[in-house]
Amino acid sequence: MTDATAADMTIAVGASRGLWGEAARRFLQHRLATLGLIMLATIVLACVLAPLIAHYGPNDIDLRGRNQPPGGVHWLGTDGTGRDIFARILYGGRISLTVGFVAVAISAAIGIFIGCVAGYFGGKVDLVLMGLIDMVLTFPRLVIIIAFVAVVGPSIFNTMVVIGLLSWPSIARLTRGEILALRNQEFILAARSLGTSPSAIILEHILPNVLSPILVAITLDVATVILFEASLSFLGLGAQAPAASWGNMLRDARTLSILESQPWMWIPPGAMIAMAVLSINFVGDGLRDALDPQHIMGGGGK
Repeated sequence: MTDATAADMTIAVGASRGLWGEAARRFLQHRLATLGLIMLATIVLACVLAPLIAHYGPNDIDLRGRNQPPGGVHWLGTDGTGRDIFARILYGGRISLTVGFVAVAISAAIGIFIGCVAGYFGGKVDLVLMGLIDMVLTFPRLVIIIAFVAVVGPSIFNTMVVIGLLSWPSIARLTRGEILALRNQEFILAARSLGTSPSAIILEHILPNVLSPILVAITLDVATVILFEASLSFLGLGAQAPAASWGNMLRDARTLSILESQPWMWIPPGAMIAMAVLSINFVGDGLRDALDPQHIMGGGGK
């Protein structure tokens, strides 16, 4: 490696660090994004530390303490079998958040891979993969998910897998579009002329330059998947009793008598779903603004 090449690499690394530092500064200046990050971190930390925070297990039954309103012993009250609502909220958050993060990880891996292959190679490969993407997008996703889970059986694993396998097309199309705009740039042509393999070009030269919009899309998808999981659990196709999730807690509180006279059974899980989705959306909006190349290069403020 020549001294000039080494110097160019050093300058590039320094510029990259400077851009990410500017993006971090802009993100922290985004008030809603910062609030969303704090909310999300608090929710995740509380769920992770559930055994230390909750005084009861999520399935501990106390028939003498059924349908108790919030108080000093049970902070958020109890349900019809005497189970502590606060404990079930924390443990249920583990399931709801895990489904969101794992399902999006599956869809992101598939979408980024297909988008990279379609965008980089183009031609017939792009035509075939785009046809596959369009075909998957024509399916009514929620209906397919419900049908699949109903056939193979409801479980958290099945829920994560089917949501992940049906949620990748949007990320694939975004990745493809970003790569199409970069693949004929001079630094990509230079890497090709040096005999660099396509996989190395994609991983080392292209993906780092298209990661920002993909990261934003992935973040926003987590909120969508959490709502999907809540919907499936509410319909009885997600987490199964006695396991708690925010969705099946709402299902357990769907009777008219509970809705009217026992709001502590449905307000907390509904509020947690709303808070988690809002916080993730705030973080996604903040990332979108912070990673906007025009704002980073121009140094504009929000």
